[in-house]
Amino acid sequence: MGICSDISDAKQAAQQLEERAYYDSLTGCPNRFLFMERLNHELTVAKRTQQKLALLFIDLNRFKDVNDTFGHQMGDLLLEQVSLQLSSCIREEDTLARMGGDEFAIIVNRVDQGAALERIAQEIITRLQEAIVIEGHDIYIGASIGIAIYPDDAKETNTLLKHADMAMYRAKQQRQGGIAYFHPGLNDAVEKRKYLETRIRKGLGQDEFVLHYQPKVDISSGKICAMEALIRWRQEDQTLVLPNNFIPFAEETGLIVSLGRWVLKTACREARTWIDVGHSDVRVAVNLSAIQFERMDLLDNIRQTLNETGVSPKNLELEITESVVLENIDRAHKLLDELAGMGVSISIDDFGTGYSSLYYLKRLPIQTIKIDKSFIRDIHTDANDAAIVSAIISIARDLKIKVLAEGVETEEQLAFLKNKRCTEMQGHIFSRALPFNEAFSLLSGQMPSRVKGA
Repeated sequence: MGICSDISDAKQAAQQLEERAYYDSLTGCPNRFLFMERLNHELTVAKRTQQKLALLFIDLNRFKDVNDTFGHQMGDLLLEQVSLQLSSCIREEDTLARMGGDEFAIIVNRVDQGAALERIAQEIITRLQEAIVIEGHDIYIGASIGIAIYPDDAKETNTLLKHADMAMYRAKQQRQGGIAYFHPGLNDAVEKRKYLETRIRKGLGQDEFVLHYQPKVDISSGKICAMEALIRWRQEDQTLVLPNNFIPFAEETGLIVSLGRWVLKTACREARTWIDVGHSDVRVAVNLSAIQFERMDLLDNIRQTLNETGVSPKNLELEITESVVLENIDRAHKLLDELAGMGVSISIDDFGTGYSSLYYLKRLPIQTIKIDKSFIRDIHTDANDAAIVSAIISIARDLKIKVLAEGVETEEQLAFLKNKRCTEMQGHIFSRALPFNEAFSLLSGQMPSRVKGA
């Protein structure tokens, strides 16, 4: 005799509970809890066998943009696709886990055997730089990878994870992301980074940032045609910090997005002041960083700002560098076409210092190129600089593109530019960057006679 009982349902329920406890419900990857268990186990094995082990900490670069633009459902679909891409890059003996949000981690065993670690990391970067197609949309994200190695960088679980995380933040400091390995100096760098990030956030909240304006002058008429908005940081002790001391860090951390929005909104709001008193032909020029240019909500942000401030698109000029344009020429073409269709002017900043491609000059709706001041400085003494500047002006004129010379400081420089029929100039010979009230007074008084008659 015997008694039988069907326990299939109980087993299935137990299996479901285990999956919920140890696996991510969205991607099916091990979750943080299971990952930590496996990491502890693999460290024990590595210690016993005297082999090295690597921990890769991966963060997606533009995942928030996808959520903000397409919604969280699209973001979930993207995470599923990313997990599949990551799984295809690793070996069967390695472990991939989703740590939460858009962060993943990978345990790579036996890294002292060949170049497996480098191959895996580089393949991940390459795969995630390519378009991921979701519901007919080409999504570009990219990734940043931090790597810490046992026992070189740490000998226990939490420290190894912390060091991989630090290395990942170091990787994110590169504009397009990439790969970074942990080294001891990152500890000090991370502390400094945290302090400066906190100070910038606090500065935004307490209105510590201000705009100064440097005029752009039409050389033939001698009138101000635009005011370039340049950010300054007036700290609690009233010290005025110039942008080169904090903008690179803001770009590395992504804080440039918040700063950029503040600059655009403030510049348009203050420009409304001079427009309302009759200077309706004077544009306000705002610089866009590479990170801002890549954001999918850029157009919406510009439209919203113009609507809120009541500034016409024809009074807004956006400055971008040529390297930003050439990094994704197809996206740049589409975005700049839409901006030009709105009536916004586009300038290419620092022309001559990068690729200086003539291809995009003929293809993209660009109104102005700005010759970098490094070429202007010695145009009256250096034949090579003079030839380069002359050629740029000539080509731009034939393409019906305006040319602005930056860093004009002497009468000789101005006379050369006027003789070559350069369109606009900017520099200390006319005015340095001024606080808003002084810039407004300068605009009302227009410009010195020496510039008109040069």
